[in-house]
Amino acid sequence: MQIKIVRSMSVEQRLELAFEMSMTCRELMRAGVRHQYPDWSEAQVAREVQRRAFSPQPLPDWVR
Repeated sequence: MQIKIVRSMSVEQRLELAFEMSMTCRELMRAGVRHQYPDWSEAQVAREVQRRAFSPQPLPDWVR
């Protein structure tokens, strides 16, 4: 059923759905980082979310 629904969507609708899913994943990841490191600042949390999303290695210090 889900495949049928997605196939019936326009390209724009599918792109919007993918964007929304990506944003939901990042918010869940952000909540997980906040839970794991409650004393971190928003900048530290954002940096860790970026790292987890795009890099298996820690980001260098100059990346903010």
